[in-house]
Amino acid sequence: MAKKQGFVVGAIIGAAVGAVTSLLLAPKSGRELREDIKQKSADLYEQTGDIREKGSEWISIAKDKGISVKDSIVESGKKLKYKVSNSTEDAYDEVEEVLEEYLEKQEV
Repeated sequence: MAKKQGFVVGAIIGAAVGAVTSLLLAPKSGRELREDIKQKSADLYEQTGDIREKGSEWISIAKDKGISVKDSIVESGKKLKYKVSNSTEDAYDEVEEVLEEYLEKQEV
């Protein structure tokens, strides 16, 4: 995830630097240049808004998936605990039966 964020930030910075460089090197009057810079910065701000919105969506999806995985693990843990508990009770009952049979054989 950190690599993707770094790429996105780098892409935004690269786009901004490229846009400013192209505007500064273009043969235009000061007024036209300022207007172009204003327009390009507004476009860039709009693009970063879209990226922030996507990031929020990704965070929401990740949280939902995390909750789903946690719930699944908790449910599996409960099932395992139930099975172990039943197995322990079954083993205890088996030991009790074997012990009773042994004690009966000893009395004879």
